[in-house]
Amino acid sequence: TLPTCYTISYQDVCLNASPPGTTACPVQLNGTLQPDNTIQLIWSDYSGWQAGVQEYLLSKYDDQGNLLGTFNLNTTSFLDDQEDFNHQTYVYVVTAIANNGALPPANSNQLLISKQANVYYPSAFTPNNDALNDTFHVFGQYIVAIEFKIFNRWGELMYETTSLEDNGWNGLFRGALQPEGAYVFTATLKDQAGNTFERSGSFYLMRKK
Repeated sequence: TLPTCYTISYQDVCLNASPPGTTACPVQLNGTLQPDNTIQLIWSDYSGWQAGVQEYLLSKYDDQGNLLGTFNLNTTSFLDDQEDFNHQTYVYVVTAIANNGALPPANSNQLLISKQANVYYPSAFTPNNDALNDTFHVFGQYIVAIEFKIFNRWGELMYETTSLEDNGWNGLFRGALQPEGAYVFTATLKDQAGNTFERSGSFYLMRKK
């Protein structure tokens, strides 16, 4: 998106008009979420100061307005690849700092971007109480609610939970370890950004010796 540029002129009480001032083009900030869940930011150069821009200050906030970080930059792009497992949604603002210290800084538009909530689950588990891969569960980044169910090949419900603190299915049903083989799961999840989505799939219960 091209920035909106403007000039300022004025007229005094005696109807004397000033010549148009220097054309100013504010900073226009844009960004895209990359396939690897990093955020690519790019913005237009500020123009309108005769002495030019000294640097850009990129400010990063969470969706509650809390400052998460600032970056002093001499470019008009930035790749935010910082890992953050606590915040899914970010608000960015770029501030142009003038070489002329007498001039106030100029802010860009605010840009809000939410990362994807990645979901993970194993393809198999071995419930033999060796403290290695003993349970099957679905987990992920930025998940705040879950409805999780496991069924055997005949569609019989083996396990269900709505607790994010649950350690998962231990392979037992009515106190008995279930047969080795394929099982299926369904999960309805909600992320920090308020998105609700579903995941389903199959996995294998292995009777590891």
